[in-house]
Amino acid sequence: MICKPGDVFVVRSGDLFSRAICAVERRDPGGDSTWSHAGVIVGPNGKTIESLWTVRYGNINDYAGCPLLVGRYKHMDDERFKTGMAQILPHLGETYPAYRIPLMLLGLGRFVHWYKLVCSELAVSFLDGACFRDRFSEFEDPFGWTPADVAKVLERWEGFEVVYKKLRSE
Repeated sequence: MICKPGDVFVVRSGDLFSRAICAVERRDPGGDSTWSHAGVIVGPNGKTIESLWTVRYGNINDYAGCPLLVGRYKHMDDERFKTGMAQILPHLGETYPAYRIPLMLLGLGRFVHWYKLVCSELAVSFLDGACFRDRFSEFEDPFGWTPADVAKVLERWEGFEVVYKKLRSE
């Protein structure tokens, strides 16, 4: 798999928290509960920024053996990447807002957030900065986006392409 800075990924791990997130995604009619986490690839060798227990750097290789989807905005360049990074770097070190998972089950996560981003919202915030010139107004409000929503963007939206997809755990 060849990842580039600016690629966005969704993954499914098998832990309890992952199952809770998938339960949130199943709340929507026709919701896809395949994916439980999202992040942004920001550097060589798969370096990522993710919101796990904190917003921090990680590595895509930490998900070896898990179902994984990596997508790329076809017009990504250095300027767009830097603009997207400017949107998410201020969140580095913030604590993951786990209290929002039950709120999302109730359909309130989009409205009650105190500006703390869950993993998929961090990825959407990056895309808002990176794609702003191209008028993707859907990204302007990152709150309420799930990993399944991010996957739909990567797989179905004009201007995005899937660069890696593996659906089975090893």
